[in-house]
Amino acid sequence: MVDEWRGTERHTTSIGGSRRDGRDIDQTVVPDPVFDHSSFFARVGKVLSSNRDRVGGRNMEVRAGRLVQRFYHEVWNEADKTVAREILHADLRFKASLGPVLTGPERFIDYMRLIHAGLAGYRCAIDDLIETDTRAAARLRFRGTHQGPFFGIPPTGNDVEWIGAAFFTTDGRQITDIWVLGDVDAVKQQLGVGTTSSFAP
Repeated sequence: MVDEWRGTERHTTSIGGSRRDGRDIDQTVVPDPVFDHSSFFARVGKVLSSNRDRVGGRNMEVRAGRLVQRFYHEVWNEADKTVAREILHADLRFKASLGPVLTGPERFIDYMRLIHAGLAGYRCAIDDLIETDTRAAARLRFRGTHQGPFFGIPPTGNDVEWIGAAFFTTDGRQITDIWVLGDVDAVKQQLGVGTTSSFAP
């Protein structure tokens, strides 16, 4: 018989009894194995920890702040397309500073490739993060080296850095909406271009 609370199988017999098929029952009583509670709960802890951020797991919710951290540290900074497809909802709405609204992970990934192509070593840093279960707001710093077409002008080799803010909505498992506003004028000044240039990040 399986003891659901202890997670062990107990084997007991009735002394002097017999089974329905007429065979005598072995009167030996097999004792419960010793149950190691500390080992059991350690294993449970590992399972809960590994499932905490798993997307799609039943009843597994991830706080918005954790998703935002992964979005910048893993997706943007490492250009990790696999993580992007994991944490971004299929119907994601992404609004960059001046660009059109992009829908879905693949459109976002195309945009990310464009930014990394224009700015070598592109990095995002989270300076402040405020979150609820499914909403988050972040104060950010962005930087990179202008080594590809960007801002409509050829590479200058200039290091650029600017600040911005982003607002996120999640469904408890994936990011569903991102709205970003960056200091576009600061970028233009560092690249030496006029205020009439088009800019998408």
